Amino acid sequence: MSTSGERAKGKSLIKSVRAAVTAALAAPVLAVAFAAPANAAPEDVALSVDVVGNDVEVIIANDSDGMIECAWAASSGLFGETHVRINVFVQPDAVYREPVTVADGRYDVIWNCESVPGVEAWGNTSETGTADPLTFIAPPCSSSGSLDILGSMDFGNFGSTETGSASTADAGSGGSVGSHCAGLGGS
Repeated sequence: MSTSGERAKGKSLIKSVRAAVTAALAAPVLAVAFAAPANAAPEDVALSVDVVGNDVEVIIANDSDGMIECAWAASSGLFGETHVRINVFVQPDAVYREPVTVADGRYDVIWNCESVPGVEAWGNTSETGTADPLTFIAPPCSSSGSLDILGSMDFGNFGSTETGSASTADAGSGGSVGSHCAGLGGS
């Protein structure tokens, strides 16, 4: 038989367990309620690219007050080339630079950075939305040669095999700059 003292100890133990479970369950709610407000100023963190031919440098500038963790991806389409980096840490008031060599084409860049711990966020994803979409062309389209889809209007006519026609592949024709530039209307 149990004594009344043992029952009191059992009730006390149950109360302690309940209190511990309640505190454990309430901790995340309280942390969210009393967390510092997320005031990610869009200009605090920025990603840019510098393109020279097929050599691209991805640059992340961190002007925020703390360290950030970033991820970025540059993709040239559904079945095209993709470059991805995750777990990129950038100290406050520092710049991250990463050189990448890419194939010819148009690349869309998505990126996301979060403060450590993750209170603030920056980027051009649907979750962050502090930056505009970013696209680059490698190599950059230039004004040398014709970008007209029908080719150069000099010497020859559409369908001929002479210099400057749409069917040639030499300098000055519509195909010489590359298909990624043809529909863009210039640089």
